[in-house]
Amino acid sequence: MGLSLINLGIIFFVMWMIYFSLGAFASMTEDKLLLNIFRSFKYIIGIISIVLIILYIFF
Repeated sequence: MGLSLINLGIIFFVMWMIYFSLGAFASMTEDKLLLNIFRSFKYIIGIISIVLIILYIFF
């Protein structure tokens, strides 16, 4: 799995777009389930980011 800085940047950008589109949709519909998912999604992004950085450093 050849990760480059460009690939990492694209992955972070896609995660950022998913995060904000989910947040916009959750606040627009005011659905409690979507709002809870949106609140916990930042932790998911953090975990994925740490894993990707570790993979980039060691591979």
